[in-house]
Amino acid sequence: MLSITHKPIIIVGAGPSGTTCGYLLAKAGYDCTIIDKVRFPREKTCGGGLTPKAHKLVKDIFGDIKYDYLPVKRLEFHTAKGVFAAFELDNEIRNVAREDFDKVLLDKYVEAGGKVITARIRKIREKDDKVLLTMEDKQILSCDTLIGADGANSFVRKYLRLVYPKTLLMMEKKNDDKSVRDIVIYFDKKYDCGYTYVFPNMKQTIVGYGHLKATINEFGEEIGRFGLNPEGKVKGAYIPAFEKFRYPFKKNIILIGDAGGYVDSVTGEGLYYAIKTGQNAAVSIIEGRDFKEVNKDMIRRVKKLNRVARIFYNRLFQDSFYKICTVKSLHPWLTKIANYYIAK
Repeated sequence: MLSITHKPIIIVGAGPSGTTCGYLLAKAGYDCTIIDKVRFPREKTCGGGLTPKAHKLVKDIFGDIKYDYLPVKRLEFHTAKGVFAAFELDNEIRNVAREDFDKVLLDKYVEAGGKVITARIRKIREKDDKVLLTMEDKQILSCDTLIGADGANSFVRKYLRLVYPKTLLMMEKKNDDKSVRDIVIYFDKKYDCGYTYVFPNMKQTIVGYGHLKATINEFGEEIGRFGLNPEGKVKGAYIPAFEKFRYPFKKNIILIGDAGGYVDSVTGEGLYYAIKTGQNAAVSIIEGRDFKEVNKDMIRRVKKLNRVARIFYNRLFQDSFYKICTVKSLHPWLTKIANYYIAK
């Protein structure tokens, strides 16, 4: 009979949501273990934009943490016809290479006393108020609290048999071009809640594309329409847009970040939501409060942005949006809105 090793708190996933939660718990003296199926650093499909509200949150939680980033203070909106709007940002967006940034956060968690296991989970079950995890090597771990921070394809979420939200398939290529300094977004009315994007960072430039009905076969054609055709392998990831939070919130199993459907369905921003829900999960455990209550503002925010996204990506609204953006007298007002959105 196989023995069972007990770990008080297990977090599945070593991305920003998991490491933020683990860091705060370890710092507060909790015995915490993160399990991830790969060793870090690892590549991650993501534009890597830390909005002002996101990098402020990173500083609030981790202090004067050092990480490499490209400061971006200009945001351009394009169609196939060219630029139709450009915004100068009051506060920079910090574009990071996710493989490096995520490793920095993981290292901070380990420095705080957190443990890391590299392994795959094959089965989850509950017994006698414990959550049991069967690993690929047949080892069995038990915990009092299980936190799913394992992304849009979360294994923990699958165990709960929860209906997944609609997902945006985002695909991207990376190249070594370091000359790009602005974030560029390409809109097209045929996209169903999505866009093509260019995100530069300190190491490379990321060119991506995606929406609710995107397929990998059309990637090259779509970015080519905008004069973008970087070499390299196409990589993809799902963004869990339009979460309705109809699933039950269990006291001993918590979902955070993409696993819980926390994402901005308008912009696709996920890093702020990952870090904030990771923080909220830690607070709920440390203070002995219900996670849904601690996290209620995030749930409310995501639901609101779901409604905004449906309006913003409506074809009729897109027509009006393009026209409004061409009126130069409205640019100060639009710039103010853009700055407020990314900061708050």
